[in-house]
Amino acid sequence: MYESTGLYGTSGLHEIDSNTGEIRHSIALCGDLYGEGVAIVGDGLVQLTWREQVALTYQREGLVPKEKLPYDGEGWGATGDGKGLITSDGSEILTWRDQDCRAVRRVSVSFQGTPLRKINDLALAKGKIYANVYGRDELFGICPSTGQVREVIDCRALRDCKVGAKGAGLLNGLAYTPVEDAFFVTGKQWTQIHVVRFVGRLKRVLFDCVWGRKR
Repeated sequence: MYESTGLYGTSGLHEIDSNTGEIRHSIALCGDLYGEGVAIVGDGLVQLTWREQVALTYQREGLVPKEKLPYDGEGWGATGDGKGLITSDGSEILTWRDQDCRAVRRVSVSFQGTPLRKINDLALAKGKIYANVYGRDELFGICPSTGQVREVIDCRALRDCKVGAKGAGLLNGLAYTPVEDAFFVTGKQWTQIHVVRFVGRLKRVLFDCVWGRKR
């Protein structure tokens, strides 16, 4: 699993053993870059930055840096779709991009007739785009073709509250593994990454595993 971390001066990219949570490889970003979402695209990785309007690309093996790709607007979340990536920018818009990070399609997301703004991290799973929304404890399952929310998952049971920093304790970090049909869920300055499945009509959380963080 690949994890992007943020904040100016401390942003980085980590390759994590998905069985143990151990960091195998790690690379630090330049101090003037704020790391955001990362996605597997082709045989490499693409990592967004927040306001710098540049995506960083890497060789997956060893996290070797390659080229920088420009894009317009802010970078928040990202997920791969097998051809390119799908990104969010903190609004209600999801953008499909090719391997060079060029926008090829945009969809507006709505929930109960209202634009779903502040869409953050993303994971493509089981025919839906799952997203967290900044400041909320739910995950939203979105139809890729229409942008309509088809599923809402309450993640309050996962909350790992922290104090002292702006935004600390908020849900912010999402990935999916089809092999185990499970989601990796974490948040801002959380001490754990949760490996969970969502079950039942009300989509309650079924805990499978929890990783402690040493960093």
